[in-house]
Amino acid sequence: MIEKIGVDISENSRFIDIIKDKKCYEKILSPTEIMVFEKFSYEKRKIEYLASRFSAKEALFKACNKKFNFNEVSILNHEDGSPYIEANFLDGYITHVSISHEKAYSIAFVILEQRK
Repeated sequence: MIEKIGVDISENSRFIDIIKDKKCYEKILSPTEIMVFEKFSYEKRKIEYLASRFSAKEALFKACNKKFNFNEVSILNHEDGSPYIEANFLDGYITHVSISHEKAYSIAFVILEQRK
């Protein structure tokens, strides 16, 4: 049963300068996400990746209403490309995350289901 929902949208242009400043993006991305992020060669892809991870973590915060450091949560991808959340404090929940990019924006939805 769905217990909590969160959504967030980010304007991608907010992240243009951040992708060039490791100290800044280290506050948003987990070490695992940083490894993925730093492999991208195209600026547009880096911006989308960072903006979408930020939105997903904001959506998670809104869903669980719990303070956490963004760099302690990972939004990763299964082999089929679908995203998933890794966070130690979510043990009691089944999580669902959806991310989308459209020109100037990145949006994310997070659903938390109580484990039975």
